[in-house]
Amino acid sequence: MGRKRKLQEVAEKSRPKRRRILSSSSDSSLDESPNRNTIATVSSPRSSVYRMGHDMAQVMPIVSPLPATPPAVMTPQRSADAEELDSDILELLGDALKPNTCFGKSMHKDVADRWQDILGKGLPKETKEKLLSEYMVPDNCKMLVAPILNPEAKAALTDATVKRDHALLDKQKQVGVALSALSQAIDEIISIANKEHKLKILKPISDACRILCEVHNSDTKLRRNFVISAVNSSLKDTLMETGRDDYLFGTNLAERLKTAKTIQ
Repeated sequence: MGRKRKLQEVAEKSRPKRRRILSSSSDSSLDESPNRNTIATVSSPRSSVYRMGHDMAQVMPIVSPLPATPPAVMTPQRSADAEELDSDILELLGDALKPNTCFGKSMHKDVADRWQDILGKGLPKETKEKLLSEYMVPDNCKMLVAPILNPEAKAALTDATVKRDHALLDKQKQVGVALSALSQAIDEIISIANKEHKLKILKPISDACRILCEVHNSDTKLRRNFVISAVNSSLKDTLMETGRDDYLFGTNLAERLKTAKTIQ
């Protein structure tokens, strides 16, 4: 009995102390049973160690290794844009419109870069003013000067119409300066002795100048139409019968209006 008592004391000391929570009356009666100590006294050292390990297993959580998950396989999804439509559907949709713009031979890269930058952002104000003042309209081609809006017509227009005419006037001035600059280049080309080389250079520049002259003339017609559509009917007939010179409706517009009023 003495040896069993010592083994029991060793087992009790090695057992971790923990507080036990009783949840039912049956458990409470079991703990209070008088046979509990008797069972503990006859337990062997192996059973004591086993019980201690069993109690610790109840306290410590059991961690099970997570199963290795295979990497997710990304299956490419076919875009709806990549799907080819059936011929019947394409027929219902109709033929796709093709761009009408046809491009020619590439120009020098440095020139193209500068032109596209101006086309996208415009010229700086200082550069624009310098260019407009550098080239003068030739003395024998005064029609390059943008015509001025007649004061008599301006008095019959609203402020919005006058501002729109002024904007078109500025555009015409720039076209006139561009043609004046090209006229100097044409003079230099004409003086070239080699006729074949001269004609090769002169043709594209001459074509560009003719297109710009057409733009200048179209702006004049557009300005006149805006003014004529904005005045009353008594002035329309008189304005339509005039032609442009330094003024949009001719220099003698005042006399024409006076004559028309007298006739009426």
